[in-house]
Amino acid sequence: MFKKKKKYIIDFLIILIFVLICVIFLYTETDEYIIKKDITNRYFSNDVGLVNEFISDRGFGSDRFDIYSFKLNSDLNLSNFKTIDKDYKKIIKKFINMMDIERKDPDNDEFVSDNIKKDLSEIENLKGSVYLYSKIEENKEYLYVYSAQLNKGYCFVFFI
Repeated sequence: MFKKKKKYIIDFLIILIFVLICVIFLYTETDEYIIKKDITNRYFSNDVGLVNEFISDRGFGSDRFDIYSFKLNSDLNLSNFKTIDKDYKKIIKKFINMMDIERKDPDNDEFVSDNIKKDLSEIENLKGSVYLYSKIEENKEYLYVYSAQLNKGYCFVFFI
C-alpha cells in the first residue's frame, strides 16, 4: 500500500512539474516577441503586419541585427517619418553594409539580402516614400523605411 501511494505522489509531482514548465514557457515573453511588440507599439500601434526577414545569431549580451518587413493594415499617421533625403542615404549605408557582412557568413545561407536590397531600391525611388531613424540610448538603433504606394516597408533593428 505504501508503494502505491509513493507511486501516485511521484506521478503527481512529475505531472505538476510538466504543467509548470508548460505554463512558464507559454507565458514568458521571448526576446523575439518583445522586439516585435516594441516595433509595433513604438510607431504603428497594433495595426501592422510584421514578418521576420532575418534574425541574426545573438552575440554577447543583446547584440543583434534583425530585419522585418511590414505592411500597414490601415492608414496611420506617419508624421514622425521624413521624406527620403541625403541623411537617409548615409544611414542606410550602415545597414546595407551589415547585410553584406551577414550574407558572407556561411551559417546564413537562407539570408535573402538581394531581395531586400531590390525592395529597398524600389521603395526609395517611389514618390512619397518615408523613413524614420531612431537611436535609443547609445546601443539601440531602429530604421524604418516605408512606401504607402506599395504598402510595404522594412524595419532594421541593431543593438550593440
